[in-house]
Formats: sequence, C-alpha cells, structure tokens
Amino acid sequence: MATIILVLSTSLSIKWVGGDSPAPEKLKADLSIVTVQKPKVELPSVFKKIAWCESKNMQFNEDGSVHRGVQNPQDVGKYQINEHYHLEASRALGIDIYTTEGNTEYAYRLYKANGTRDWNWSKWCWDDQSVSASTWEKRFKQNL
Repeated sequence: MATIILVLSTSLSIKWVGGDSPAPEKLKADLSIVTVQKPKVELPSVFKKIAWCESKNMQFNEDGSVHRGVQNPQDVGKYQINEHYHLEASRALGIDIYTTEGNTEYAYRLYKANGTRDWNWSKWCWDDQSVSASTWEKRFKQNL
C-alpha cells in the first residue's frame, strides 16, 4: 500500500512513497484543510495572576493600541515585556511581542529561563498569599 507524505517546511510539498506514482490529477491534495498550529502549552497557574497584576490582563487598549506600562511605557502587552531589554531578542526568535500570542510566547520563554524573576516588580500583587482564591476568581471573570 502506498502512502502520501506531506512535508512541511518553508513550502509545502507532496511526496509519493512506495509503489507507482499515480497520475498527477489523482495526486492533487486539498491543502486548504492542512493547518499547522504550534502545540498548545499549558501555562503555569501564576501566569493568570501575573497578567492581571502587570496589565489587568490587557494586550490592547480600547482604541486598539498596544497596552503600555504606566510606570514604564517600554513595557508592552499583557505580560509587560520590556522593549529595551527584550525587543531585539524577541525579533531574533521571530516573536512579535505586540500580539497576544507573541507576548505570551515570549513571557513563557522568560519564565522557562528565569522563573518569575522578570515580574518581581509586581510580586507584591501576584504572590500575595492574603488574596483569596475567590478574589482572584472575581478578577479573572471581570477581565478575561
């Protein structure tokens, strides 16, 4: 039995493996159904709290502009990624910190490398053991 293998790279190609290759019209594939998605990563539970404390969970302002830090306007997005320290590195990785997905991906990379150290400024908020779970739940419902 022959198999069709889709090879994903910068371009999509179809390779016939095994047996005689069918006529070209039979080899056509409906590539509109092929989607490539990054695997979903389950974010650490502290990420919800960090996002709330850093930006009230906002990537964008009501006018559509990227949310910036009040204390430091170089902090951008949901996880307040600092442009001065991280923009060049994020671009080198092909990550756009101005999008929700990119801001989250870069924040996750920072977390994997440094733990929560990059958000120590807001630790008083997200690591406050006196804030009850029900209070956090109310905050999330209001802002997620």
